[in-house]
Amino acid sequence: MKVIALKKYGHGYSGFFETEDRYSFFHFSNGRHKALQQYLKSDFENYDHFVDVIRKFVRSTFFLKCPVTISVLNREELDRVYAEAQKP
Repeated sequence: MKVIALKKYGHGYSGFFETEDRYSFFHFSNGRHKALQQYLKSDFENYDHFVDVIRKFVRSTFFLKCPVTISVLNREELDRVYAEAQKP
């Protein structure tokens, strides 16, 4: 899975991850994640089209410059992705 958008809060993270067939908006807190909304990839022309649609509802800085592959959705991986995204 790839993390494509990430925002850190005091209690956790929210963001989007991409799997083979969908994009999922999630919230992560207290060691758990919950998929809040899911979007089928087949509903979009491509990744850029998905980002263009969602950017109408969130800040453009919500999306990472480059998606980051993770093996499991946990605090350690999200901390790593967030730290990488903060580098200039």
